[in-house]
Amino acid sequence: MSNARQIRAKKKAGDPPKKVGSEPRELPRPFKMHWGSGMIVEEVSIKCAYHEPCIQLLKFDEGYETIRFCYYDLKGRFQRVH
Repeated sequence: MSNARQIRAKKKAGDPPKKVGSEPRELPRPFKMHWGSGMIVEEVSIKCAYHEPCIQLLKFDEGYETIRFCYYDLKGRFQRVH
């Protein structure tokens, strides 16, 4: 069984936040933009040769949700897709 399947199989209600990606990033975690803030509640990424592209589900404090396409460099620094 793959590591992802093992992690999903062990996940139960009340478990601590899950970690994702090649360098663990906890979920949920906060984000802040000049037009609003909230929590990153889901994230999927893949590590490539030069960066780690990522799709995030953002849940704003006002109640609405959206997705964000972004990437992390190999040192874990966040970058937006322009």
